[in-house]
Amino acid sequence: MNTYCPGFVQVNSKIPLSINFDQVSTVNGTQYDYPITIFQDQSTLDWWLIAGPNITAIGYWPKELFPFLKMVAIHVEWGGYLYKDDATSTTAPQMGSGLFPEQGYGKAAYFKQIQIVQGEGGFVDPPADSVNLFSDRPQCYKVGPSAELLFYTGYHFYYGGPGGDNNSRFVDFFFLLVQTEYGDIFDCVDINKQPALDHPLLKNHRVQKKPSVFPKGLGPKTSAKTQSSKIGLPDGGCPEGTVPIKRITKRDLLWMKSLKRNTTKFHPMDANTPGYHQVFTRQYPSKYYGAQGGLSLHSEPAANHQSHRAMITVSGGSPDKLNAIQVGWMVDNFVNTGCRDLFCPGYVQVDSSVAPGMTFYNLSTVDGPQFDYYFVILQMNATDENWWLMSLGDETRTIGYWPQALFPDMKESFTNLEWGGYVFNDDPKTTTSPQMGSGHFPEEGYGKAAYFRDIKLMRDPQEGFAIVSTEEQNVKAMWESMLKSGINSKCKQMIFLLTMLIGFTQFLP
Repeated sequence: MNTYCPGFVQVNSKIPLSINFDQVSTVNGTQYDYPITIFQDQSTLDWWLIAGPNITAIGYWPKELFPFLKMVAIHVEWGGYLYKDDATSTTAPQMGSGLFPEQGYGKAAYFKQIQIVQGEGGFVDPPADSVNLFSDRPQCYKVGPSAELLFYTGYHFYYGGPGGDNNSRFVDFFFLLVQTEYGDIFDCVDINKQPALDHPLLKNHRVQKKPSVFPKGLGPKTSAKTQSSKIGLPDGGCPEGTVPIKRITKRDLLWMKSLKRNTTKFHPMDANTPGYHQVFTRQYPSKYYGAQGGLSLHSEPAANHQSHRAMITVSGGSPDKLNAIQVGWMVDNFVNTGCRDLFCPGYVQVDSSVAPGMTFYNLSTVDGPQFDYYFVILQMNATDENWWLMSLGDETRTIGYWPQALFPDMKESFTNLEWGGYVFNDDPKTTTSPQMGSGHFPEEGYGKAAYFRDIKLMRDPQEGFAIVSTEEQNVKAMWESMLKSGINSKCKQMIFLLTMLIGFTQFLP
């Protein structure tokens, strides 16, 4: 490659091969390109490399190097190429910008003003009927036909793609790829071909787009003080008939390895897990069919091996055979759960814009604007045994559901219900316990402390949701396993800025 190829003669004193470009394109940002020309000097028959807007000669390949290119080239290609040499990885890298050609300028990678030399007439645009398009894996990488490029004449085309898992179960069903401003990539997948339907318990399952009946009492009281955080894909989300599925990244794969190691560490009734702390409002065990509440959103610290979350938890079954669903927000470096977001097998996504794994746009600030997000988990039992996930922000959204077949011990109801905050530290080298919520104590009140608002529960689907009374709440803080933090074992408050993710965790026996 480059000057390792014997025989290339460098002539330019300022632009060598292998030099880095100072500026590169960004999705929805400024686009940068660089003109490159290869041509044969008809006098010497050497092949020259010319680059840059000033038509700068970089160097040449003497004709003696290429006996079959001595007089003419018979093939010309413009395209993207990639190579992966890790036999243990099944994930193919992205090509170009990582976005498909149909997403156009500002998103997809492109070649502009491509030309060829035929005879002595100089450079000309290639005839459209002579250009053949090829992709060896069109599910992951595509090349588009001749396209228009603003302010430029000539022949242009877009190319590229996201790559992905070579063993992906849904790579053949991509419809569109959407990238958020936070860099997360979501594939718009046929709703009837999403990964959930590969679950062995969901053979012949028909996707249901909303609950058969909506219960009474759904939603919070309106408040002039708080605002619902924005969340969802840009430009209205995925096209009709498709749903967003978050692209698996290397970080996600590392998370998954950690999740498998730590699945057994979830102890909903036990505070003696080292480094694990929780505070919550718990309902006394009974028969429940739904829970809802608004969770305030905060910037949180999350060092490696630490997790922070605010969750609504519904669960059923014995401690050694627990079925549980947790819905809320969580911070990066989450390491202690059964599974997370769409890694949870069997969850069915139905909303085209809002999906687990997305980032909230707005977060609360101390003494500043307060933002929250209102979640609902419900089962209508007699009419619909699925466990539904809904959100009630500026608009009501049915995000998705867990088919009842996934939870044998929550088939008709759940018995335990919590609203609370949880932190976990899995790094034995640190003695610092992470903050919870906003990092401020409850007595500091609104504008400083984190909160749950308008929490409700449903004991009977026919009667609907009811506000939880103070007498019903079993407030408990579990600090027995508190890690020491600095001098005198006092808890330090650490303030960093990290994004919150809408997400859920799921525990199966």
